[in-house]
Amino acid sequence: MSSPFDPDDLRRQAERAAAASRETAALHDHAMTLGYNVGVGIASEAADRRIHAGPLGKDPEVWFRIWRVDQPSETADTFTSVDSVKEHLKFLATLPRYCLQLEGNPRVAVVTEEDGGARTVITDTDTNQCFAIRTADLENATQLCVHADNPPAIGNWRK
Repeated sequence: MSSPFDPDDLRRQAERAAAASRETAALHDHAMTLGYNVGVGIASEAADRRIHAGPLGKDPEVWFRIWRVDQPSETADTFTSVDSVKEHLKFLATLPRYCLQLEGNPRVAVVTEEDGGARTVITDTDTNQCFAIRTADLENATQLCVHADNPPAIGNWRK
């Protein structure tokens, strides 16, 4: 069965989605220095054949989400451009910085999952509250820092 889409349109859609993913990776690396995650959402006409069967008329819709490492992704703020994400990261950098010691700190247990180790869970040993972070984002880290109005509630963060 052949595709109802022009191959050039599909290629442009795929290139834009790949570019958005690369932009997100760079933004995420910077955001992690501030204690935040950056994710991306991409919606495309090509993704839903039920509503479109002709030439693709527009680039995929791209949005970015930013949330603090100790909070669930459902708390994310959403932005529609790289520039708006960069502006928000500039703002976050002005907030007080709180750090959590990851090594030699009896208040937290830091455990990397066994199956491939893609995720590390940080648990407050006093409250059993926890949050997860990509293991790659903690590589060689002895502390985790967050810029925020108030320190995170999980663990013993120091200003």
